[in-house]
Amino acid sequence: MRLGSGLMKVTKGSGTRTTDGETRACSRCRFRRDITEFRFRNRATGQRHLECRSCHAAAERERLGLRRRKTIQHNLALLNRHRERRTAVEAIVAETIRSFGGLERFVARCKQHIDMEMAGRKSGSQFCYPSFRAIALLLQQADAIRREDDRYLKEEGVSFDVLKGCVPVDGDTYDIPKIIMAAEHRQALYGGKMFTFGHRQKFGNDPEKHVDFSAVTHVASDKGIPPFLILYFSGNPDTTAQARRLADVLKEAEIPVRAYGKQDSNHSRLNNDLGKSDDPVTEEFYKFLDSLVGNR
Repeated sequence: MRLGSGLMKVTKGSGTRTTDGETRACSRCRFRRDITEFRFRNRATGQRHLECRSCHAAAERERLGLRRRKTIQHNLALLNRHRERRTAVEAIVAETIRSFGGLERFVARCKQHIDMEMAGRKSGSQFCYPSFRAIALLLQQADAIRREDDRYLKEEGVSFDVLKGCVPVDGDTYDIPKIIMAAEHRQALYGGKMFTFGHRQKFGNDPEKHVDFSAVTHVASDKGIPPFLILYFSGNPDTTAQARRLADVLKEAEIPVRAYGKQDSNHSRLNNDLGKSDDPVTEEFYKFLDSLVGNR
């Protein structure tokens, strides 16, 4: 509180002190100025800044400008990194489409699986996204089986070395006989209805086909199978067991593999969050991708 010309009273608790004509040298411009030209750092203690008001304001502008420049540089670095990764992902996608024999054949395969999915649905079922589920089935089988069973590639006239890596997401059909056995054993023990569009409806009742359709059947160390990153929701015992089953078979064949389970999620969120900057699964995917294409 100002009491008069050049007189200031500073109150702290029950005590007071006054300053009459007190001056101080600014640590920035070195000019000696009246104490009132120095802003309070802490009014309760009477502590003031070492810089005068004008110098303090200029320093704040410089600090804010430096902070903005650092933020801009950081964001540009992130943008460039995402652009590089996007280019790498686009290259992998383009190579995948090419391995199917072109976009038209890839779309035709997708449509075939969608038709199969729609044919297996019953009126009033709760499958909200049949097209997505059908394509997910296609990609699960394409990502897992085609990287191990070279018959699919030979049909398309594509060499096995075009495959750089595989990232199956929360699949439950890497070992079809085991998932069928688990579902039927669980139903026998605890009762309840079996799924109206379960694995037997999808893959038929031929045990030999179940084995042949399973990715684990075709794992071998001499095929040049690429590295795997197996993503799964650890809260689902079926997909967790299948992920570990595939990982164990790949390890036995000395094929690089990492299985990563996300806890606070579910099957849909695991897929939908993939690609978000704050998603730990996305970070694992980027690490895997960087190991394949190089962290430019």
